[in-house]
Amino acid sequence: MLFEERQPAPRAWSLIAVVPGVILILAALSGDRVPLDSVIACAVVTVVLGLWLRNIELQTQVSDEEIHLRFRGLFKSRRVPISSIRRAQARTYRPIAEYGGWGIRYGGSRGWAYNMSGKEGVHLDLDGSKGLLIGSQKAQELVEAIGASPNFRPEAAA
Repeated sequence: MLFEERQPAPRAWSLIAVVPGVILILAALSGDRVPLDSVIACAVVTVVLGLWLRNIELQTQVSDEEIHLRFRGLFKSRRVPISSIRRAQARTYRPIAEYGGWGIRYGGSRGWAYNMSGKEGVHLDLDGSKGLLIGSQKAQELVEAIGASPNFRPEAAA
């Protein structure tokens, strides 16, 4: 393994998910007429959603052969052969303006983005497809790991 990074979902995601459930439970406790089964259902959904969002993470692994991107908790992964990469460049980007936010996002002419938080990442120019942006808290290390692979031959891929 040349590189490995795990980026957990921001804690704010799970807190935001909990707010509607907390409001309903507080309304029920304050004496408003909210059916008990609705309160229980809302509490269960709130806890499950909050725990699920808390456990999502972006896993990035670089080996000699490929980059493996996986969103744990979303069952979505992508494998990018190192030999298909023409260029890898660390850069600062604007997640909302360029890709519409965080997660697995499509940025039109910019291609796809796999990002969890922050605004640092690595942009890959790939053979036969639009670019791919990988959000990373260790962008320069990720570029160096890609460059260290014996299968990375940017001049051959062009």
